Amino acid sequence: MEHPFLTRCCDNTLNMRLILAILLFTATAQAQGFKSYIQYFTTGSYRNTEGDLIVKTNGQLYTVWGKFHNNLDDAAVADLAAKVSSDSGRNWTDLGVIQQNIGLQTTTSVSLIRISSTVVHLYFCVKNSNTDLRIYRKISSDDCVTWGSPTEVINDNGYMPALNNTVRKLASGRLIISIYFSANVGVIPPNYCMAYCWYSDNNGTSWTKSTPNLTRSIGVGYTEPSTVETSAGNLLMVIRNNSGFQHFSTSTNNGATWTAPVASTLTTTDSPAKIIKLSTGKLIAIHNPTGTGMTDPRNVLRLSGSTDNGATWVKIIDLEGYTAGYNFSYSSAVEYNDNLLLTYWEANSAAGKLAHKFASIPISTL
Repeated sequence: MEHPFLTRCCDNTLNMRLILAILLFTATAQAQGFKSYIQYFTTGSYRNTEGDLIVKTNGQLYTVWGKFHNNLDDAAVADLAAKVSSDSGRNWTDLGVIQQNIGLQTTTSVSLIRISSTVVHLYFCVKNSNTDLRIYRKISSDDCVTWGSPTEVINDNGYMPALNNTVRKLASGRLIISIYFSANVGVIPPNYCMAYCWYSDNNGTSWTKSTPNLTRSIGVGYTEPSTVETSAGNLLMVIRNNSGFQHFSTSTNNGATWTAPVASTLTTTDSPAKIIKLSTGKLIAIHNPTGTGMTDPRNVLRLSGSTDNGATWVKIIDLEGYTAGYNFSYSSAVEYNDNLLLTYWEANSAAGKLAHKFASIPISTL
């Protein structure tokens, strides 16, 4: 016969193990962060990409992305849609379209930048053709509750996109936006893409172009650059190319002039990378690494870290590991409340659709 005390002990032990397992799972989940879908696949929403995210002064998360109309093509009609989260990104509330397409082809590729506690700028690309793409801006004076009319701010008389999440506000207060340019992106060569920046010292009222144009006459040239301020006035530009490694250029004068690009040790599969400097001083790169066994260049989305201003990089985690038929890219990154907040797109090749996705990762794990 089973002794009553032993039965109770076994029950208590089982309960304690269950409690410990729950606590361990909770701690592990908190340590690893979490992911959520901001916009998945709905009717008339087959591609949701090239977005950005900002933290409102009330702590809500606010994101804007390109919502394409029944077509995956880069030139397909797209509006800019927005959502907000009041629970750190676990759930999202639809705010609808905040900017309808105003291009002959598309309106997309979003950058959000805070100017003050209430003023936020929204920069985006308006594409009319392979020889005509311009940068526009909308301004909110009430912290993303309402938006003013779109205004053209930069036009280089050619095809000149800015990657999503690429407008920066430097320690000096200067605004800087990374650009790549081609006279005709449909004919390469001879119209190799080149990289450079535009900067403004009056909150975007007027803009000045950096020098020189950064060029590479291989593949399509240099495309989809972005920047990070490594210390006051010192910037690092990371540039997409097809060499297998991201190319870096540096500036010591707030982005006015740039050095000739050189190959870094950060691997790439000809896709864009973003670099953010954490409050710890560490640089974090969000990129698609090279590797074996991958059936597509963007199968893996990796976070790598550097403690020597980008000279060397060490893998931290794969935010998205290899999954056949899936690809992940075009990220945004912001640090808030000891977490790294990310958005990026997830492509499902079997479904032929792309989703706008969110991830939150504790800084302590990076």
